[in-house]
Amino acid sequence: MLETERMSKITIAVSKIKQKSVIKTLHDLKVLHIVEHRKTEELDIGTPIGNSEKIAELLVKITSILSDSKEAISKEELNNIILAQSIIQNADFSLDEIETKVKEVETVIKEKKESISKIDASVSKKKELILKLDVLNSLYLNLESYKPFKSIICFVGTIKHKEGLKDKLEKVTSTFKLHTSQNCKDLVVALFVDRKKEKEALDVLKQYNFTELDLTFIEEMKGLPLSHITKLNSDIQKHIAEKNAIIKKIETIKSKNIEIMYQYKNFLSIEAEKAEAPLNFGQTKETVIITGWVPSKRVDKITEKLESITNNRIFIEPIAPDKHESVPIKLKNNLIVKPFEFFMNLYTLPKYKEIDPSFFIFLTFPIFFGFMLGDVGYGIVTLLLFLILKRLIPAAKDLLKAMMVCSFWSILFGFIFGEYFGFEYVKSHAWQTIIETLKLPLHKELIEGAKNEIVYEFPRLINRMHGEVNVLGNEINLVLVIGAIIGFFHINLSILLGFINELKGHGLKTAILARASWYVFEAGLALIVLKSLGIITASSYTNYIGIALLVISIVMIYLGEGAQGIIEIPSIFSNTLSYLRLGAVGLASVGLAVVINEKLAMPFMEKGGIFILISILILIVGHGINIALGIIGPFLHAIRLHYVEFFMRFYKGGGKPFKPFGANANNEEESE
Repeated sequence: MLETERMSKITIAVSKIKQKSVIKTLHDLKVLHIVEHRKTEELDIGTPIGNSEKIAELLVKITSILSDSKEAISKEELNNIILAQSIIQNADFSLDEIETKVKEVETVIKEKKESISKIDASVSKKKELILKLDVLNSLYLNLESYKPFKSIICFVGTIKHKEGLKDKLEKVTSTFKLHTSQNCKDLVVALFVDRKKEKEALDVLKQYNFTELDLTFIEEMKGLPLSHITKLNSDIQKHIAEKNAIIKKIETIKSKNIEIMYQYKNFLSIEAEKAEAPLNFGQTKETVIITGWVPSKRVDKITEKLESITNNRIFIEPIAPDKHESVPIKLKNNLIVKPFEFFMNLYTLPKYKEIDPSFFIFLTFPIFFGFMLGDVGYGIVTLLLFLILKRLIPAAKDLLKAMMVCSFWSILFGFIFGEYFGFEYVKSHAWQTIIETLKLPLHKELIEGAKNEIVYEFPRLINRMHGEVNVLGNEINLVLVIGAIIGFFHINLSILLGFINELKGHGLKTAILARASWYVFEAGLALIVLKSLGIITASSYTNYIGIALLVISIVMIYLGEGAQGIIEIPSIFSNTLSYLRLGAVGLASVGLAVVINEKLAMPFMEKGGIFILISILILIVGHGINIALGIIGPFLHAIRLHYVEFFMRFYKGGGKPFKPFGANANNEEESE
């Protein structure tokens, strides 16, 4: 549990004739983390096998179909299909079968989309025509009026204004007919004038910023513009209905084929992985060389399988890892601890043979969280919240499982602190009958103040708000002191783990100098402090012994860690004090809860009537906000105490994850 999975490096040499069957077996076993081969003079890089280009092409087409199909079904149906396909891994298809089906779906969808494009173009054209006709419609003239006559010419367009236009035209000619109408922002004008005065009339219009309309679109039209507008609108509605029918057909096609497309995608992804695997191999003219990492307990199994499928015509050599090699990391924890591996993946994986802190995070992270959010009501709410989220967000199941454990600790500390949604007691006049009838174990207490009041206190072991302890003559809140004590033991545990890591990695001497030296430092400091406080009086040499231990420890730290170790000496005090946040964050949370209850909600509750609803609303909103803060704050502070204060004395990390060939996000474990 404290160590990562032991790994063995293996080298496999096999004939190219057997390469395909070896790749398939390795993919099925899911136990080999392949090491990419670098080209050398002796060994070239392998080449893809099978129809890798065709597979890649089909994958692109299927991905395009699927990305376009997600709107055809509900999100829940899509998630169920994806989940089902991630579980079913043994579907088998031929490339020709897939290509035929994909082409069929692609062709049908393409034809339907082309029809939609034509409809859109037609609708767009008709809308444009309506806009033009709408301009003419404002003049209330038959469309035949605008067509050219032998002796009369017609000017149709827009002008900025019409003041004085008629007078100016009369100066040019007495033979004209002027029609104007306001259309939106534009002033539409239609001028019928003798052809002999065409130029003069146009010059007048230009003085009014005349913009002529192109009327070629009405050559085949007759009657009033409104009749044509009505017909065009009717045609547009028919086109829209036709388009919607086609869209529905496309969605039906997509929904019918989405499941098989996901099956194809999964199958092709696996085939692509197999086909491209040789790009990580070394090869000669006749042989391929595969190098990778296998969990040591699986070496015999992989050897047996490969020898079986090749009739023993294969060379397999397992090698114990060199201490300087970068060995892939596979965490090894039981089902209870496993969700807490999330925090290691979030931070960084341990190096090979370095202690895996997952177990210690499992032990202390929920306690820290629960200590800060110690409230029975809050714990129950967060537990239900994390349970619901776990079902809604499967990808975050490990984190949410870990947070559910944290909620249990919140409930436990809630009982210890006697806090229920921030309430530490209930008032006797409201609850006395219920308490006495049910014989609840609540303690009757008199609260003295502006008006003396008898209340029933919830049972508790620690009064978080008011519990104090005397430290060196000073009254300090008990939960702050508990936080400091937790910090002392937590940091000393990290020093012990650091000692074990150094012992395994660099030997006993380095372990003593770099890590055990901190215990010597603490012992010397403790002797000096206890002597100065008068707690130790037995020997007059206690101070000298303490000083000697301090000097010795500082020398040891310097020899073990160099100047960096000396610089870190003050940090052991600041790190311990950082654990005061365990109590401080909790006090802030309960303080806000008390304000919500006693200062905001209860005054309204006591007024009765409609004010009770206001009080309930305040309680729901207030505690909702406090719970949200109570999740975020304790989570971040607990993470910091582990990543910074706890990890700094034993954990380096930097390991790369074990990624066995053939495994994926939905099938992380190697086959048994």
